[in-house]
Amino acid sequence: MGGRYRMNHLYIGVDPGAKGGIAYIYVRPWKNESNAIKCPGSPIGMADSVRRIIHYFTMDGGTLRNTFVGIERVHSMPGQRGMFKFGTNFGMWLGVFGSNNIEPELISPQTWQTMYRKDGLAAGMEGTERRNKKKSIAQDIFKHLKVTQLTSDALLIANYIKEENNE
Repeated sequence: MGGRYRMNHLYIGVDPGAKGGIAYIYVRPWKNESNAIKCPGSPIGMADSVRRIIHYFTMDGGTLRNTFVGIERVHSMPGQRGMFKFGTNFGMWLGVFGSNNIEPELISPQTWQTMYRKDGLAAGMEGTERRNKKKSIAQDIFKHLKVTQLTSDALLIANYIKEENNE
């Protein structure tokens, strides 16, 4: 394994939509852990979820310099409902991580989803078929979790960040 796996590392993925979530993968030399929750409904809930994840990580010897965060960067489309809420959540997540001195990587859906083409996530898939495929891929990777459509993208983004940082 690469050199980074000799220390504790924390990988966080965020799907910033109101129907999104936050997920983490905590890599230690002796054990990996992961979990995901749906997007909290308030700024305080968002801050608390990040604070708990980081607190648990640092209490076990992790440092912020070994923390990697990916947030899905999505552009608004004219006439699309829910974009204001999406943009608001996106900004709140940036503020929460910034207040914790963590600079997240902003990742387009096309970038992180490319990694899962080998698992059958085809570029032409849309709607329910696409959402179900992403959920299925996340469930295959995170067998110990109950993956939902609210948390699947966040888990896949966290996994993308982990794999991207693997030396």
